[in-house]
Amino acid sequence: MSGYLCIVARDRCKNSFAKIFRYFAPMLRSYALKQMGNEALAMELVQDTMSNVWQKSHLFNSEKGSPSTWIFTIARNIRFDMLRKQRNRKEDVRS
Repeated sequence: MSGYLCIVARDRCKNSFAKIFRYFAPMLRSYALKQMGNEALAMELVQDTMSNVWQKSHLFNSEKGSPSTWIFTIARNIRFDMLRKQRNRKEDVRS
C-alpha cells in the first residue's frame, strides 16, 4: 500500500487511490462502527478519512510509519472532531 500512496502523492493517480480505498474502507467502517455505533456516522468517517488521504497523501512518510498507521491516525483525529462537534451541538441545544 505504501507504493500506491506514493503514486497518489506524486501523480494524483485515481487508480492507485481506488486500490487504497477498496483496501482500507471496510476496515475504517468496522473501526468507526465499533467506536460510534452508528452506520451513518461510520460512513461519514470513512469518506472524510479517505478524502484526507487523497488531499494529504504528499504528507505520508514511509520512514515514520506504515500506511495503515497513518490512515488510522487520520481517522482517529476525524473521530475526535466529530465527537467535539456533537458535544458542542448538545451544549447549544441546552442553552
